[in-house]
Amino acid sequence: MLAAIIAPLPALLDGDFSFKTNDENLFSGGSSNDTYLNRIYNERYKGYELSLQNKLKAKGIDGVTVRINIAYNGGLVEIMSVAADVSQAVITSGDKNIDINMTVISTISAGLGVDPSKIIIVGGGG
Repeated sequence: MLAAIIAPLPALLDGDFSFKTNDENLFSGGSSNDTYLNRIYNERYKGYELSLQNKLKAKGIDGVTVRINIAYNGGLVEIMSVAADVSQAVITSGDKNIDINMTVISTISAGLGVDPSKIIIVGGGG
């Protein structure tokens, strides 16, 4: 058993080994950190999208799909725009006079702290 553990050591000590990875950019300099952080922020904002959809559902509007467009630049994340697809939206509350577009805009604006001008309503017909 000890021989099985020691057998690979000569190859390691001779320098005939290499570390291989599927991610070619892993050791290529500064861009790997940015790529990694982009993935982290994208996942975080996907969570925000789901949270906003749940807030809208709680307000009586179901079926809205929210997509947040972010830009990551040197440590700063900025929300460029937010698209809210209301083409499948259904009013589930007792109040059928809800203005879907205005409720979506105000909920997203308050939830993310973004200016309403960055929110784009898709499929709302107006």
